[in-house]
Amino acid sequence: MVNTLLDTGAASSVITASVADLLSIYPEPTDSLRRLVGIGGTEWVYTKHIDSLQVGSLHTAPFEIEVSGSDYGFGIEAILGTDFLLATGAVIDLKNLMLAPTL
Repeated sequence: MVNTLLDTGAASSVITASVADLLSIYPEPTDSLRRLVGIGGTEWVYTKHIDSLQVGSLHTAPFEIEVSGSDYGFGIEAILGTDFLLATGAVIDLKNLMLAPTL
Protein backbone atom coordinates (compact mmCIF):
# COMPACT_ATOMS: atom_id res chain seq x y z
CA MET A 1 0.00 0.00 0.00
CA VAL A 2 1.27 3.46 -0.90
CA ASN A 3 0.35 6.53 1.17
CA THR A 4 -1.39 8.67 -1.45
CA LEU A 5 -2.71 12.22 -1.48
CA LEU A 6 -5.83 12.81 -3.60
CA ASP A 7 -5.17 16.24 -5.10
CA THR A 8 -7.89 17.72 -7.31
CA GLY A 9 -5.62 20.73 -7.86
CA ALA A 10 -2.87 18.60 -9.39
CA ALA A 11 -3.09 18.10 -13.14
CA SER A 12 -0.97 14.95 -13.09
CA SER A 13 -0.29 11.95 -10.89
CA VAL A 14 3.15 11.56 -9.32
CA ILE A 15 4.97 8.83 -7.43
CA THR A 16 8.22 9.18 -5.50
CA ALA A 17 11.42 7.61 -6.79
CA SER A 18 11.35 5.14 -3.87
CA VAL A 19 7.90 3.87 -4.93
CA ALA A 20 9.06 3.69 -8.55
CA ASP A 21 12.03 1.61 -7.41
CA LEU A 22 9.73 -0.78 -5.51
CA LEU A 23 7.66 -1.17 -8.69
CA SER A 24 10.78 -1.65 -10.85
CA ILE A 25 10.07 1.57 -12.75
CA TYR A 26 13.31 3.16 -13.91
CA PRO A 27 14.13 6.08 -16.22
CA GLU A 28 14.85 5.27 -19.85
CA PRO A 29 16.10 7.42 -22.74
CA THR A 30 12.56 7.58 -24.20
CA ASP A 31 11.15 9.17 -21.01
CA SER A 32 10.84 12.94 -20.92
CA LEU A 33 11.73 15.42 -18.21
CA ARG A 34 9.19 17.97 -17.00
CA ARG A 35 9.30 20.83 -14.58
CA LEU A 36 6.24 20.93 -12.32
CA VAL A 37 5.27 24.22 -10.73
CA GLY A 38 2.70 24.39 -7.97
CA ILE A 39 1.86 25.85 -4.62
CA GLY A 40 4.55 23.66 -3.05
CA GLY A 41 7.25 25.01 -5.34
CA THR A 42 9.05 23.65 -8.38
CA GLU A 43 10.32 20.14 -8.98
CA TRP A 44 11.70 18.10 -11.85
CA VAL A 45 10.10 14.78 -12.73
CA TYR A 46 10.41 12.23 -15.49
CA THR A 47 7.34 10.85 -17.21
CA LYS A 48 6.78 7.16 -17.58
CA HIS A 49 4.18 5.39 -19.72
CA ILE A 50 2.88 2.41 -17.75
CA ASP A 51 0.56 -0.39 -18.78
CA SER A 52 -2.09 0.45 -16.18
CA LEU A 53 -2.86 2.11 -12.88
CA GLN A 54 -5.41 0.76 -10.42
CA VAL A 55 -6.69 2.39 -7.25
CA GLY A 56 -9.33 0.27 -5.56
CA SER A 57 -11.92 -0.54 -8.22
CA LEU A 58 -10.77 2.34 -10.47
CA HIS A 59 -8.52 1.28 -13.33
CA THR A 60 -7.04 2.90 -16.40
CA ALA A 61 -4.75 1.54 -19.09
CA PRO A 62 -2.42 2.77 -20.46
CA PHE A 63 -1.41 5.67 -18.21
CA GLU A 64 1.34 8.26 -17.89
CA ILE A 65 2.81 8.70 -14.43
CA GLU A 66 5.42 11.18 -13.27
CA VAL A 67 8.29 10.15 -11.02
CA SER A 68 9.77 12.64 -8.57
CA GLY A 69 12.84 12.60 -6.39
CA SER A 70 11.11 14.93 -3.90
CA ASP A 71 10.02 13.96 -0.42
CA TYR A 72 6.52 15.38 0.10
CA GLY A 73 6.59 14.85 3.86
CA PHE A 74 3.84 13.47 6.09
CA GLY A 75 4.54 10.00 4.68
CA ILE A 76 3.07 10.92 1.27
CA GLU A 77 4.52 8.64 -1.41
CA ALA A 78 2.22 9.50 -4.30
CA ILE A 79 -0.15 12.18 -5.54
CA LEU A 80 -3.26 11.13 -7.43
CA GLY A 81 -4.18 13.99 -9.76
CA THR A 82 -7.08 14.94 -11.98
CA ASP A 83 -5.56 13.04 -14.92
CA PHE A 84 -6.43 9.75 -13.20
CA LEU A 85 -9.76 11.01 -11.85
CA LEU A 86 -10.89 12.12 -15.31
CA ALA A 87 -9.59 9.00 -17.06
CA THR A 88 -11.55 6.75 -14.70
CA GLY A 89 -14.63 8.96 -14.27
CA ALA A 90 -14.09 8.80 -10.52
CA VAL A 91 -16.60 10.24 -8.09
CA ILE A 92 -15.34 11.77 -4.85
CA ASP A 93 -17.84 10.96 -2.09
CA LEU A 94 -16.98 13.47 0.63
CA LYS A 95 -19.79 12.35 2.93
CA ASN A 96 -18.37 8.83 3.16
CA LEU A 97 -14.74 9.79 2.41
CA MET A 98 -14.57 7.42 -0.53
CA LEU A 99 -13.38 7.41 -4.12
CA ALA A 100 -15.81 5.49 -6.30
CA PRO A 101 -16.44 4.66 -9.93
CA THR A 102 -18.95 6.74 -11.89
CA LEU A 103 -22.41 6.33 -10.48
